[in-house]
Amino acid sequence: MPHTHRSRSASIRVQVSLGLLLAVTACSSGTILDPNGPSSDGPGASNGAAGSGAGGTGGTNGECRSTSCDTESPVASSGFPRLSHSQWGNSVRDLLFLSAGPDVSSFTTDPQTRTKFDNNGGELDVSRGLWGDYQVASEQLAADLVADSSRMAKLVPASLPTDPKAKARAFVTAFARRAYRRPLTAPELDAHVALFEQGAALFPAVDAFTAGVQLTVQALLQSPHFVYRVERGTADAKGTIALDQYAIASRLSFMLWDSLPDDALLAAADGGKLNDASERKAQALRMLADPKAKSKLADFHKQLLELGRYDDMHPKGVPAGIGAEMREETQRFVADVVIDHDGSLKDLLTATHSFVNGDLAALYGLTGSHDSTWKRAELDPMTRSGLLTQPGFLTYRSGDTAPILRGVFINQKILCAALPPPPAFMPPMMTGTTRRERVNSITGKGTCGESCHARLINPAGYPLEYFDDVGRYRNQDKGKAVDAAAEYTLSDGVHSYDGPVQWGQTIAHSSEAHACYVRHWLEFGYGRAYAAGDAPLIARIGEASRTQSLSVRALLVELIASPTFTTRRTESP
Repeated sequence: MPHTHRSRSASIRVQVSLGLLLAVTACSSGTILDPNGPSSDGPGASNGAAGSGAGGTGGTNGECRSTSCDTESPVASSGFPRLSHSQWGNSVRDLLFLSAGPDVSSFTTDPQTRTKFDNNGGELDVSRGLWGDYQVASEQLAADLVADSSRMAKLVPASLPTDPKAKARAFVTAFARRAYRRPLTAPELDAHVALFEQGAALFPAVDAFTAGVQLTVQALLQSPHFVYRVERGTADAKGTIALDQYAIASRLSFMLWDSLPDDALLAAADGGKLNDASERKAQALRMLADPKAKSKLADFHKQLLELGRYDDMHPKGVPAGIGAEMREETQRFVADVVIDHDGSLKDLLTATHSFVNGDLAALYGLTGSHDSTWKRAELDPMTRSGLLTQPGFLTYRSGDTAPILRGVFINQKILCAALPPPPAFMPPMMTGTTRRERVNSITGKGTCGESCHARLINPAGYPLEYFDDVGRYRNQDKGKAVDAAAEYTLSDGVHSYDGPVQWGQTIAHSSEAHACYVRHWLEFGYGRAYAAGDAPLIARIGEASRTQSLSVRALLVELIASPTFTTRRTESP
């Protein structure tokens, strides 16, 4: 029996592969060939991040060679970005009307991309291992579906025709439209119906229609048209592609939901409405009110702030498991600011409240009764200022080099300052009493680290010296008064500050921080790396964020309303 089972499984996979070949225009090494021409996007392309600040100063992929970098214009990007693992799982959930997506934690791990986010589709491919993961998962999902009559009832409308051939055709038409996020062409429909009809021979234990559903679901969940977002469009003489309505709909849904478009969005695409910025804004506002958008907003901040690593923190002298509690605090804080109160980047950086349980209340030095339940807490506005003064951020970047670790993160992730890679050498021994003195002894003025550390890294980390290795506030370090004063040069001049609150206010009102936050959202929302041609768009929305305190939701709406959202380029002119 085991041998028979393996043979049948292999036979089904062969049949599925044949069906996929009929449905796919061209496929090579896990990457669909672009019918509009080659793309200059890819792992070897520069992201244009040279220079300091969020906009960068150039790059080698040619986004600004023939036009002014002051003009918002499309940039080169892949016409076939692959879905991330979570996007694949979310899409399966919504396609099959499941209450939760399949577990994709065992899928072959993707390599880190230039954006450091997990959804940079232009750099993700389908390895041999991942292809096998898709096959196994698709087979199991299809088998589970047809074994559950309630699931089948959701997927197969009662209004389908009674004639077997017409019923099969109607099912394939509707299901493939949702799976591929677009209508099938006539030849594609014929090929998919032919695949559907092979089901009866492969699954003789069930009726022919159920067998066709099982094979079709199994095939489409691993089809390149499901695994990739196929960005079809019309190219002009300069290589600019105006995306078709369904490609725009998919961009929108994966940006806000990490999943496929719903019926309302597909209907807007059917009606040719998505070239209109006001329609895209209206759709975005509707979609941002959906719980799926809350998950996307939370996931962005989880990845940006590296919260997934907090659970592994086990600092001494505090309760076990406090790392997970620190992650939970930050996630609750972000949800409160961004989702519940429609807050802005300034709020994330300057709010003086958070959410604590008993363990975290002790770190904050809060009085009153606290237990294992989570409560909103008002913090000391003279010592706490948003995300950068939360214990999780401080504990994750602790130890003798805490000012360096904290400063590097603030420069790279909050200000998008371009730091050169650290040199490969044996660092000298630290000297001094306080942590600041020890860091200064190897990176301060007069040392080999002066040019980078003294100017950028250390001044960003020193204001947080009022906190110890688990985020408790302190006035002294090894018996000496804490020195948390520093100065940092931003685009509008030199800023002096003393301590975390003044530093947080300085960052929150800087052009750099707002442009940097928009840049991260562009990369995460658009699912691709920043390119030099993005600089005008980022600068415009970043300045609006700074001067108008745009909420995070409003910032996303502006990115979606931009003309660049509906276009791409295949290659540099």
